Amino acid sequence: MGASSDYMEDVGPSSKGEVDDMDMDMDEDLMDRTNLNELGKETLQSFCKKAASLFFDEYGLISHQINSYNAFINSGLQRVFDSFGEVAVEPGYDSSKQKDGEWRRASVRFGKVTLDQPSFWGGTSSDAEHNMFPRHARLQNMTYSARMKIHVNVQVHNSI
Repeated sequence: MGASSDYMEDVGPSSKGEVDDMDMDMDEDLMDRTNLNELGKETLQSFCKKAASLFFDEYGLISHQINSYNAFINSGLQRVFDSFGEVAVEPGYDSSKQKDGEWRRASVRFGKVTLDQPSFWGGTSSDAEHNMFPRHARLQNMTYSARMKIHVNVQVHNSI
């Protein structure tokens, strides 16, 4: 256990900010030979603290959150709507409509999602809409929000 603890303290980025290939090979060998339960609580805590410190030293807390947000806006939001697939809308059966020979149902499919730049209206003229930045919203006690536009394809089916 002492050897594992000493090894964990030596793990870190090289002078170039990258992990050396030799360290990667040693990591794989260590993981192959060691069960996480055998490492001990202190060793795992120490490793996790060092890994988190190295991550935040390299990327920082704010850039990590901004990158995560941008990835969600650029591709994650679209993937969420794509995951819905085709949604069938089938209202409850109404026997009074049976005599008309009509039964309606619909299918909805979501298409391209776009998110506008957050903006605010600042006057009476038609060009009085201005881009909003988080600091503007914070200073003016406004909500930092944006319009989301989704192309929706609705097909209504009539059945007899």
